[in-house]
Amino acid sequence: MNANLLRRSEATTFAPCHVTAFFVPNIQPKEPQRTGSWGAGMCLGTGVVATVEAEEADQAAIGVTRRHGDGDAKVTREALRQLLGDRPIEVSCTVTEGAPEGQGFGVSGASALSAAFALARCLGKGRSKAMKAAHLAEVRHRTGLGDVVSSFLGGAVLRTSPGIAPYGSQKRLPAKGDVVAVTIGEDLDTDALLRDEAVMERVTEVGSDCTESVAENPSLESIFQAGAHFTRETGLVDDDVLTAIDVAREGGQAMAAMLGNTVIAYGDTETLVDVLSAHGNPSVIPLDEQGLRLFDKDQLDEALGGR
Repeated sequence: MNANLLRRSEATTFAPCHVTAFFVPNIQPKEPQRTGSWGAGMCLGTGVVATVEAEEADQAAIGVTRRHGDGDAKVTREALRQLLGDRPIEVSCTVTEGAPEGQGFGVSGASALSAAFALARCLGKGRSKAMKAAHLAEVRHRTGLGDVVSSFLGGAVLRTSPGIAPYGSQKRLPAKGDVVAVTIGEDLDTDALLRDEAVMERVTEVGSDCTESVAENPSLESIFQAGAHFTRETGLVDDDVLTAIDVAREGGQAMAAMLGNTVIAYGDTETLVDVLSAHGNPSVIPLDEQGLRLFDKDQLDEALGGR
């Protein structure tokens, strides 16, 4: 066995959830590093904690356990495979998710990114390698087109060109304070929506206008304003979500987290919680400006938003 295969046997990391306000897809099947989207969104203080234990073995093996989710964690598993290659290392990964899948929180991307970074630490690889592995895994499975790079950076992020380095480019913006989130409808099938040509044609038209608007005046507030427009004009969410967004104007700005039936509101937190309580069980979530990072297990409850 090569004694230099592992730098450490265990690592725990955190990647924030990312909510997309609007987007314009750019899918390049033969060039996954160029695949992604123009658009904007913001990172949340809740996210995914991943712990990876790695040890040398006779052959490569990857196991993933989800503490709060269902399914086979295919995106996370693929990200780990991308990073590990054919190295004879046995990897055991546990991911703890602080938000539901399919509701616009970018959970699959955050999970893949957090897990890949934990494994990268064990292998002595850098953060950018982990981000690339997670991005490639997510675009392959069509579970997101910009969440990974945004979660990597933290803050509010305007994606000015799609994909990751050396092709993609982003502008990171300040994002301070709290948002109020309330999930109202059923979860959405991101993969199916991204493959629907009619839906994506409308998304491209509206999303392009939103991207140009925010680029002229980049700020968290302008992202929310454009996000509300995108929500109304694309018709991707339930009518109950649109009603809740209108009600939230009493306390600030609101939009839907794409792609999902979750309302994200920003402004007077107390008022927003009050008016949105009639539509579900609102949660107050801090915005996150740190992005991908190492994690202290003592912070688990805070990072998972009480889940």
